[in-house]
Amino acid sequence: MDQLTLQFSTTSWAGSGAIRIATRSDFSHVDVVIPPGIAGLENLTPKPYGLLGAAEPGGVQIRPPDYQRFIHKRQLTLVTDKAGAIIKALATQIGKPFDHDALKRVFDPNFRDWEDNGKWYCAELVMWGLLEGDYFAHRSYPVNISIGHVTPEDILGVLAGDYDPAQFVKDIP
Repeated sequence: MDQLTLQFSTTSWAGSGAIRIATRSDFSHVDVVIPPGIAGLENLTPKPYGLLGAAEPGGVQIRPPDYQRFIHKRQLTLVTDKAGAIIKALATQIGKPFDHDALKRVFDPNFRDWEDNGKWYCAELVMWGLLEGDYFAHRSYPVNISIGHVTPEDILGVLAGDYDPAQFVKDIP
């Protein structure tokens, strides 16, 4: 597997707008696209492909691609030999609860360490997976998230230069 696709999205739910304002992001959510046939995920139910992320209800799960009524969604693809390792790391978190306290960290960064993997907010989970799967090993400098929270916008910033921005400007159906 040589690529990893992330899906950034928003919905019509009022909370989506509040999240975008609070996190200064165009997006309120991020998932990892899980293609069919990933080795090591065969035993997962439901089918082990779709969107892997942390959301409510249910916390960390692999959900169908249409699990929400997305009003905007964009995907970016990272070319990396670490995609399988990242997805497998994320899969170890399936079943963990959603982090309802995550937005409190936007206003109080010392509220909780975002890397405490007992519960997850979507962006925290994705960033943790990138770090755990050693995505950034190709860089000559370390990636260090020093704030108490991670947002979809933070992920886009950290990944700047790693994907084609022209690919990311159009909403996908």
